[in-house]
Parts: sequence; C-alpha cells; structure tokens
Amino acid sequence: MPGSIVFKPLEAKIKDSPESVDSLDPICKFKIGFHSGKTEAALPCEGNIVWHDYVKVDMNDESFATVKLKNKGILGKTIGEGKIDLEMVLANKRMVQWIDVFDKDEVTGQILVDVQYIPPT
Repeated sequence: MPGSIVFKPLEAKIKDSPESVDSLDPICKFKIGFHSGKTEAALPCEGNIVWHDYVKVDMNDESFATVKLKNKGILGKTIGEGKIDLEMVLANKRMVQWIDVFDKDEVTGQILVDVQYIPPT
C-alpha cells in the first residue's frame, strides 16, 4: 500500500540495564522491508528514556515493521528488537502502544511508540 508511516518513540523502559539510564545513548531504528530510518539519541529525563523525535518511513506491502532499540554509545549495541503490526495501524490510521523488545527470546525492555499512517497525496 502506498503512503508512509510516521513512528514517534515516546518513552522506553529497559529491563535490568547494567548501565545507568543516564549513561545510555539510546536510539530507535524503524524498518519496513528495505526502507528504514532512525531517531537521534534519546534524552535522559529523571531516570527515564524519552525522545522528542520522529521517523517517517515509506510503506510497501509488508504487514509488520521492526524496531530496534540500540545503544549508540557502545558501537550500536542492540538492546532489543520488536515488531509493530502495520495492518492494525492501517485499520485505525493511528496507534499508540507499548512494544516489547527482545534479545535472544528474552524481553529486554519496552518502547512506547505513536505510529501513524500517512496516505499518499
């Protein structure tokens, strides 16, 4: 389906982080098929991870998008990866949801993402 998806990560929770949240440099990378984009590093805010950024990615026929939560400060180390159901986004035009991120089948955190479908103009 033509159009774009706008991903706006709002907040992240990292489970059992060995580093202090303030020492992390987390980014989100969103991918739909071969199209992708990434955020700037999140800002630490009173022990929480918050973004004031968004990513716009072109749509294709994929039914899921992937999101990777990475620590930019440690050579792009992946904290976790999750999936976003694009069919649900298309049906509702917009979705705000906590997405579990996994590393080797273990939940390593969650990302609160605002996802919106933008039809072609």
